[in-house]
Amino acid sequence: EIYVSQDLDIVATYMPLESYNVRFYSNNPAVKVEDYFTYYFGDTIEYYAPTFSYALFTGFYLNGTLLTSDTHLTYSGVYQDMEIELGYTYISDDLSYYEFDSDAGGFICVSHSYSNLDVDVTIPDYIAGYPVFQVAENAFNGDLNLRDVTIGKNVETIGDYAFAYSSVEHVYFSSDSSLSSLGGHAFVDCVNLTSIDLSPCFLLSTLRQYSFYDCINLLDVYLPNMLTSIESYCFGNIIVSLSINIPTSVTYVGYCGFYNMPNATIIVNNRYQETNWDSNWHYYADNIQYTSD
Repeated sequence: EIYVSQDLDIVATYMPLESYNVRFYSNNPAVKVEDYFTYYFGDTIEYYAPTFSYALFTGFYLNGTLLTSDTHLTYSGVYQDMEIELGYTYISDDLSYYEFDSDAGGFICVSHSYSNLDVDVTIPDYIAGYPVFQVAENAFNGDLNLRDVTIGKNVETIGDYAFAYSSVEHVYFSSDSSLSSLGGHAFVDCVNLTSIDLSPCFLLSTLRQYSFYDCINLLDVYLPNMLTSIESYCFGNIIVSLSINIPTSVTYVGYCGFYNMPNATIIVNNRYQETNWDSNWHYYADNIQYTSD
């Protein structure tokens, strides 16, 4: 009888393929494993992957059957050859900076190389058929090679400080964007950021604190029509002639939601829209225009 140990409990984990240690044990010491080489049970088997760089690891297989921690194999003979196969889904892209979340069934963009010479970054809709659903906290924090970023349609969350202090200039979203959460300080101190169009993000209801603070050259901002809340210091220290239209859906703007924007024009539907806004929702940002009485 051959049992597979708990060491095999790594199904659906994403990682670069280098080597995996798989431990088997048996009550029959004559039974061996035949892979590319011959090993005996009780030893650690190092399975060296093919030469390609990245894949979605799906488990180890014996004659097409997935081996799990509960696998129980019975052989009648005292000696049995077996070929252990590595299960994977090949991925052609360089995915050094993505991690697979088996619970969510998708990928997270977790980091980005500061030495990456590709100044334009596209976060894909899918990787190997699995959605890319999140940009993690600090994923592009401080990346000074970044220029244009295109966010895939399945990204639901952009974490805190995701693009903070980077050199990003333009941010684009898919027309059917799934974004519902934009983290605090997400673009803080992005001094090269000149435009971001959030209008396709129909599920986004709140802009968090300091999301666009110190984006001194931000010229074009388009907000989604379903936005309801703009938190404190969301926009601040913007020195260029920004014109921003606050949607009629916005029911709350926090203290200094718009701060120190002397050359900006802030367009509001009417004065009644401000009823539940903080009385100091704008500070040193006094060019307020109302589209109706």
